[in-house]
Amino acid sequence: MSYPLDLKSMTSDEFQALLDEVELHGMIGISVEGWDERSIAFKLVPPAGVRDPRTGGVHGGVLATALDTAAGFAATLASGFDIATVDLRIDYIRPALDPEFRVLGRSIRSGSRFGWAEATVSTVDDRVVALGRGTFTW
Repeated sequence: MSYPLDLKSMTSDEFQALLDEVELHGMIGISVEGWDERSIAFKLVPPAGVRDPRTGGVHGGVLATALDTAAGFAATLASGFDIATVDLRIDYIRPALDPEFRVLGRSIRSGSRFGWAEATVSTVDDRVVALGRGTFTW
């Protein structure tokens, strides 16, 4: 069951506390940087445990989780409701080898029961690592 969720009026600490309710977010190193009415920015600092021990590359599942989180929160910002992911497409562009990344989510459209949003994981110098686009419902 979906419920209204007013993220726009939250403080940064309240938003981070909401994000931290899902332990996986903390385990992969994601934190809130900022948001507006239709988009959100996260910092992603993946720990050693989610990296390949030989190459240092971040596991694709971590990138997918970060993209789903960013796109989902963007859909929530646009709709005003807690969401569930219906579909998520991921394109991996290059290996995620850097120590830190930016994750940006943006709402594309918000209807009466469904919304569409996209997200990117990029290096701090704006090299895109992965892209995602999802459909969400509430």
